[in-house]
Amino acid sequence: MTMESAVNIRLELVPLYLILLCLLTAPQSTNAAAPANCTTKDKLSLQLNWVWQAQFAGFQAASSLGYYDAECLSVQIRQGESTFNGLSEVIENRTTFGNSWTSGVAVEHSNGAHLTVVMQHFQRSGMRLVARVRPDIKTFTDLANKTVSVFGVNNLDASPKAALSKFNVTNVTLAIQSITPFNLFAADSSRVDAVSAMVYNELAQLFELRNPQTGLLYQPQELDIFDMNDLGTGMLEDNVFVDSVWLQNPVNQDKTRRFVKATAKGWMYCRDHEDECRNMLYDHGSHQQWMMREVNRLIWPSPLGIGVMDDAALTNTVNILDMTGGLGTTPSPYPLSNSTFMKLALSELVSEGFDVYGGNWSAPQLHFCMNAGETTFHICDDLEATVCAAGYQPTAPGQCSPCTPGSYAPFNGTGNS
Repeated sequence: MTMESAVNIRLELVPLYLILLCLLTAPQSTNAAAPANCTTKDKLSLQLNWVWQAQFAGFQAASSLGYYDAECLSVQIRQGESTFNGLSEVIENRTTFGNSWTSGVAVEHSNGAHLTVVMQHFQRSGMRLVARVRPDIKTFTDLANKTVSVFGVNNLDASPKAALSKFNVTNVTLAIQSITPFNLFAADSSRVDAVSAMVYNELAQLFELRNPQTGLLYQPQELDIFDMNDLGTGMLEDNVFVDSVWLQNPVNQDKTRRFVKATAKGWMYCRDHEDECRNMLYDHGSHQQWMMREVNRLIWPSPLGIGVMDDAALTNTVNILDMTGGLGTTPSPYPLSNSTFMKLALSELVSEGFDVYGGNWSAPQLHFCMNAGETTFHICDDLEATVCAAGYQPTAPGQCSPCTPGSYAPFNGTGNS
């Protein structure tokens, strides 16, 4: 699940020409070619959980760079929207593979839907609760007697609810969150004390806003960010899943192995080439640059190898859903997860010299800056993002010194004036 930012609006609000542009710019194979023994490509389809954005960049890279072609696959990738997604399309046999949160797949599976996760590329949760720094909210338990907005669809409120319960945070009013998280800053009765935010989307939306009291973009030190992973209630999110019955056919098992292999290559490419993957998107602005980095931080490192299910994390996800009343009572007899074909694919990739673990990959969270006289934000480095008082300038990340005589300007050098 994602909520598009203020500059990446919900699909139902996007003009028709942008929707057509999304379809016209859907990834096309440009690099790798089909193997010599490939006479007819196997046709498959993938239904995304939302519109094209960096959250799905690995799939786009796999298509654009010809990785699916190299596996003798012809893959149609369809963007999602509010009325249909990977879950509904796979359940109703309108697509081969679906992309959704594992928590969503688990709920449908518990209600009898024959769905099996075959690739778990998000290794950790992107869910956060965010509050403004203020005297009465210093820790997570200070949310007691407060109003917290949560995503009201597909059990996306389960993780915050579980955290509130785990830490005995009582008398919390849960409000259904609107398209954006901006009620955190509202001046009327719609204002809430904390909002739900995906680290790759809504959190960026908050940092893209200008604080009217300071004239600067909101700074990290102005927000309290509560990470569901740290609180022990992070649930598994983006994956690839299929119809469990379809997966029983050995021919389809081979197609699955080839599909997840090519997809893994796409995500490894985006790990090592963030800008190139972002530039494959129809929107390759600063918001998508932030999203590409944060999505990578949710995938990498992958201790078991990209796409392999962490059984302990899956158990935790199911337990949270059970605790918050999200699970049904008529589960499918087929397994919820099967990493067999992912492991076979990774074995091949390792033999071909690919780093499927990303154990040494590490990258910091990015910053947004808006310079004096500008109305748009941009991604900036630690030095430019350092906010200094008038008459001071940053000399190193987080360090300010008096301005050189003759070069004074308000908030000189901050990139946020």
